Order: sequence, then C-alpha cells, then structure tokens
Amino acid sequence: MKTRSMFVRVLIILGILFFQLVMTQVITFILSLLIGGLENVQPSNKYLFAAIIGLTFSIGAFFAGWVALRFRWLDAAPRLPARAIGTLLGAYIPLLAAVLIYPVLEPGNPFYSLSILAAIIGFHVPTWFKNS
Repeated sequence: MKTRSMFVRVLIILGILFFQLVMTQVITFILSLLIGGLENVQPSNKYLFAAIIGLTFSIGAFFAGWVALRFRWLDAAPRLPARAIGTLLGAYIPLLAAVLIYPVLEPGNPFYSLSILAAIIGFHVPTWFKNS
C-alpha cells in the first residue's frame, strides 16, 4: 500500500511540474496576443525582450504553482513571497546570462528552456527549507 501511495505522490508532483511548464508557454502566448508588435521587440531590443519573457515565465510558473497549493495538490506551506522571489530569480538569472553571451536572442535559444526550468525550481525551493 505504501508503494502505491508513493507512486501516486510522484505522479501528482510530475503533473504539477508539467502544469507549470505548460502555463509558462500559455502566459507567453496570451501576452503575445494582447501586445501587438511583440515580435518586433526581439530584434530591436534584446534587454526588453528578455525582461518580457522572464516576466511571462515567472507568472506562468508561479500561477500554476499557486493553483497547486490552493487546491492542495501540493502539500507545502504557501510562503508566497519566497516562492515569487524564487520564481523571478530562477527565470531572470539564465536570461541575464543569455543577454550577456548572445548578441541576438534567437528562437530556440537553450537559455529559454533553462529559464523555464529554473523558474519552476525557484518556486519549489521554499518547500525544501523548514521555517527557522
């Protein structure tokens, strides 16, 4: 019975991680529809583009994680300010590195995936530390 409950727990965590991954893309897509001409920002100003992409990745990962906390899919203390900071730092640190390394941020840049992954991990970091 313990093996089955552990298996279900792992599936729930994987589902939450997948939900966060999907929501980063959904929020980015919705913002691209709401803001006309966003495709022209990327070639003209890579700093603004990185800021917008980092924001959408952060919002997507945080929102999906918040939903998981709200509906008790994730059994952890809310700690929303710490989770928001972790998500923002996780999204922006790889993008900052990409801006410094690449002259142009092209589609398919590996730092985009790294930024999404780091934002998701940044959301879960407060779970790994107990209250002092």
